[in-house]
Parts: sequence; C-alpha cells; structure tokens
Amino acid sequence: MNNLTYMFHPIALTLFICGFVLSVSAQNDGRLVETVDILGSRRIAVEEIRPHIKTQAGDSYNEKRVKDDLQTLLSLGLFDQRKTKFRIEDGKRGGVWVIFEIYELPLIASIEFKEMKFVTSAELISELQAQNVRIERGTVYTPEIQSRIRTVILDYLAKRGYINPQIWITTSSASATETEVQFHIVEIPCDDPDGVCSN
Repeated sequence: MNNLTYMFHPIALTLFICGFVLSVSAQNDGRLVETVDILGSRRIAVEEIRPHIKTQAGDSYNEKRVKDDLQTLLSLGLFDQRKTKFRIEDGKRGGVWVIFEIYELPLIASIEFKEMKFVTSAELISELQAQNVRIERGTVYTPEIQSRIRTVILDYLAKRGYINPQIWITTSSASATETEVQFHIVEIPCDDPDGVCSN
C-alpha cells in the first residue's frame, strides 16, 4: 500500500484542527459562567478593570461577548495587546471559568536621548512638547508613544538637514511597573564640519 495513504495533507490537517477548536468553543456556548477572574494586575486595581467586562458570573457563556470584552480592555491603551488574552477552564459545577490574563504596559520612569553629537536633549524635548507628545514620568509607555517619539525625532533631524540618522531604542526595568527608556541617536551630518545643517 502507498505510504502516502497514512499521511495527512497539510491543508486537510489545518482544517481538521480549526474545526476541532471551533467545535470545542461551540460546546462552551450556553454553559453557566461560574466565575470571571482577572489575573496579572499590579498597579491597576481589579475593581477598576471589572466594569469594562460585560461577562458576569451567572450568565450563559457567549464567546463573542468574551472576545468583545477582551477588545474593550485592549482599547483602553493600558495593556499589552500581544500578551493580554482570555482563557476558559471547566468550572467546579459543570460550568465554565472565564479568566482574563492581563499584562500591563509599563509607566515611563525616565527617557534619555543618547549618543548625539550635534543635537541636544533639550532641543528634542522641546520639539516633543511642541508636538504634544507626553514623555513625563508616569505616562503609560505604549508602542504608539514609542513610534510617535521616533517619528518626531526623525522629522526634526530632517528639518535640520541630517540624512538617514540611526535610531535604536533600549529599555530597562526601573521597578515592577516602570521602565527606563533610552533613545540612541546617531546623526548623519551634512557637509558642514560643525554639523550645523539648518536650511
């Protein structure tokens, strides 16, 4: 007999797995929600998070509603979108246990601008403030803020005439809830030996 008879086609295997997962999810719909727990909070109290979750103990489990709850939490801009998730476990009385596992985004402890030879930190801080980018201590350090800071710096350097500057970012933990951020910036100066490239 041909050995291929005993092999799953990759597409068929994928469809089988997806079908199995959907089947398991469908089996949970309608079961009693025994408990809704929020795990992982550090600086944000569970009592502050819970009002954003519509799924309640005593409800019939509805996976769409739980997914909507997760998206509501992520839309707050306080939690890591890659790590924050929910999971379902069997309850003690035949129902389900809904668990939201949250990962808080850190607060800014400090931001430093390093490696520059021609542009000062004061200039960059002034430009960021002019562009309404918050970098003070206690601000939630989101991927959007990181990207915005980088964009403002690049635009500012471009206005000064620096071509293709190099920027890389490092972070270090200041505490369980705070992070120290370092923007390392290497300007590529124009032909002016003093690095003064303003138009």
